Amino acid sequence: MLGKLEALEGDNVIWVRGPQNKTITVEMRKGAVFFMPPLKSLEKLYPHLLPVPLPAFSLKKVPWDDVFSLTEGTKMYISGDLFYEDGRYTFRSTKETPLMVLIYNGDPLHLVSRAVWCGRQNNEFWNFLTPWSFLSGILLLLILSVYLLQNSANYLLQFLSISMALLPLMLFLPPGVLLFNLYKTFWDTARRYRAERDLMKLVVHPENGYMNLKDQPGQTHYSRQPSTWNRSGNAVLHRINASLGLADSTISFPDSPERLVRFCRYKAFLYEALAGLVLLAGMLVNSYVLWIVLNWF
Repeated sequence: MLGKLEALEGDNVIWVRGPQNKTITVEMRKGAVFFMPPLKSLEKLYPHLLPVPLPAFSLKKVPWDDVFSLTEGTKMYISGDLFYEDGRYTFRSTKETPLMVLIYNGDPLHLVSRAVWCGRQNNEFWNFLTPWSFLSGILLLLILSVYLLQNSANYLLQFLSISMALLPLMLFLPPGVLLFNLYKTFWDTARRYRAERDLMKLVVHPENGYMNLKDQPGQTHYSRQPSTWNRSGNAVLHRINASLGLADSTISFPDSPERLVRFCRYKAFLYEALAGLVLLAGMLVNSYVLWIVLNWF
């Protein structure tokens, strides 16, 4: 349901005015609250996907207990089980369907596309615990390396222990850091293709039908296609019906959405593989440089 915040009741209940000016309560206890990146926050325009800029940041998940202030009129998208009790409707989180509240700004017409785009993390392998894991691992391996240097005459074992201890740092040392920057470029490209795949999949459903573009002149609101798409195909239209307060819109595709999804999936896998190979190459280059330095001394 799309709505706007009207009032707060106690610590865990909010009142939201939804479609047709009806007011519904939402029990926020055990619910997940997501914040859409604010407009004009390092947004970038992708005209092949959407006529409005898309956020450069990911959605931010915040526990309800950490949400201290919300102003009246805050735009919300609410998803969960709806109950009718004591003469009023209430959204409540259940074990089968956890409550989700998305706080956003901007035109609700593009809410779903913007949410799908920024719902994917910039790097799924990096979170707030990753730096501490790196530091603790480096410290423990350095202690082991010092022990081996003092108690072992095996040069290869000493080199391997030092290499493993410095492995996280090797990614950021020259000359391998150049390949690390290339890895980031490839990984960001793969992430973009995964997000584009998700946008194409929005309309891929057994019940969704498509219309031939030439049979519906002047009906297109905007077009959507993957980056670097240059193939020929049968252009089609997909009509998004009004639901949950969203306005009608019609999107044109250069080919069937299923084929576009496969194209994006292939491109994402390709750039992920390139990113992994480049990262491995950077580590091998720096390991070779470390070997030369140790032999020098």
